[in-house]
Amino acid sequence: NNNLNNNNKIKSNENRNENESVDSSYINKNQSIDPIYFQKNYKGTSLPSINPPNSLPSGYELQVAGHNSENKKLGFLVKDEKLYKPLDCARREASEVAWYVLAPICLNGIIPKYLGYTTIQSKNFLILENLTHQFSKPCVTDLKLGRLTYNEDMDETKRESRIQKDLSTTTSTLGFRFLGMQRYDKPTDSIIKFDRFWGRNIKTQEIVKHLQFFFNNGERLRSEFASKILKSLNKLLNWCEQQSILCFRSTSILIIYEGDETIENFKQRNKCIISWIDFAHVNDMSSNCFKDEELIFGLKNLILKLKETFN
Repeated sequence: NNNLNNNNKIKSNENRNENESVDSSYINKNQSIDPIYFQKNYKGTSLPSINPPNSLPSGYELQVAGHNSENKKLGFLVKDEKLYKPLDCARREASEVAWYVLAPICLNGIIPKYLGYTTIQSKNFLILENLTHQFSKPCVTDLKLGRLTYNEDMDETKRESRIQKDLSTTTSTLGFRFLGMQRYDKPTDSIIKFDRFWGRNIKTQEIVKHLQFFFNNGERLRSEFASKILKSLNKLLNWCEQQSILCFRSTSILIIYEGDETIENFKQRNKCIISWIDFAHVNDMSSNCFKDEELIFGLKNLILKLKETFN
């Protein structure tokens, strides 16, 4: 069945709980995806479209990486609790939607909720939850994950560009790099932003300093978020080390925390989200690989550097 919205056949990850039985044809006992089922039923198939919103969503001002809505081209869009991510390749569209629909239950809360798929002004969009929707002064950073960010099936020009970026940044030495950042500065009551070009210039020995800058509001280090961040990343690392079916290239870790400490509600004031995002390049593991070592390398180093950041 090629219909990704056919809930009689499957339930997307956010609609299942860990105690609920699932179709064993696509989830094995290690909570990984069965590659044959994945290829046969979802990857590379045509995707159904749901009705577009009644009015055009606005450009996403809190985006710190990726394609913005500018030069009359639609980039990331947002409307209330929904984030519209632009898609530009049928094969990658199918791969990304398939991952969001079939992601194992144990990753609930680490990947964004998949809300649908639509077309706006002849452009295809993936609809995800807007993770920054409930924040007053969201501090956001996007960290490109993995020692390799390219696939062999990319065209030669794009692959060479990715290789050069990997080799010239902390991607090659640490397995992750900053794609962008915005941080609330309490003394000046302002937002400080940095883009991907800034991230490419960060040296390996400087990475902890920049992580500390992100978690510092100008007065103190927000170390109260350390436990939740490390717990989520270790949970993701554990899953990556157990699964031997898929490899992930050019995914990101998105970290969001509340910068406004004047909020009275304790839970909201200390809100922090860690999310694994960007799944346009999910492929079967090659026959001579047993783990996604490039991804694992980056996760381990990110955890290590975050521990140094908060110590």
